[in-house]
Amino acid sequence: MTRGGALTLQTGEGSDGVWMSVMDTGGGIPQEQINRIFEPFYTTKKKGTGLGLMIVQRIVRSHGGRIDLESHIGRGTTFRVWLPLHERKPRLLEAPMHD
Repeated sequence: MTRGGALTLQTGEGSDGVWMSVMDTGGGIPQEQINRIFEPFYTTKKKGTGLGLMIVQRIVRSHGGRIDLESHIGRGTTFRVWLPLHERKPRLLEAPMHD
């Protein structure tokens, strides 16, 4: 939000997961940028690498979650990270069979 505004953090839970959202009252993100925002090396910043959101998305997905994005030009943007309540069982390696 280059011209100021409000930043709101919220948390909540549902029957199968928990969520955290970050909402701003900035200028919003144009649709053509939303379509590419999680792509590696895509950035609109002069000093950005374009890896931050992609890495966050991969971490969230590895935990069985998702990131939802809603943005309206002139009104702001909301990112919501949702994570499941259940624990994923670890992947175990099978012991080699001996005769």
